[in-house]
Amino acid sequence: MDEILQEFWIDTQSHIDSIEECLLHLDKDGGRADLIDDIFRRVHSVKGNAGVLGLMDIYTYGQEFESFLEGVRERRKAVREEVDHMFEGLDRLKTLVYAAKGEAPPAP
Repeated sequence: MDEILQEFWIDTQSHIDSIEECLLHLDKDGGRADLIDDIFRRVHSVKGNAGVLGLMDIYTYGQEFESFLEGVRERRKAVREEVDHMFEGLDRLKTLVYAAKGEAPPAP
């Protein structure tokens, strides 16, 4: 199980890094549906993998974040407040991941 969990942490960090990169681009152009779709897929993957591993805090928040993103996906664009909410959502996801690992998040 330790190997599987270690793989989850590596995979999740990759998703988090990619979500952050997408958000930085989306911050400049909220009409990039491809970025919104990518963010949604990555949150969905983290949520699903967390659920399989019994990491329920991450899973539960992932459902909430995913529901919010679904509404944005349907419109195919994000307004400023939604992009801000996505940045906040990413920060919350990071916090939950670090907490599940038993680590403190890095200082900003």
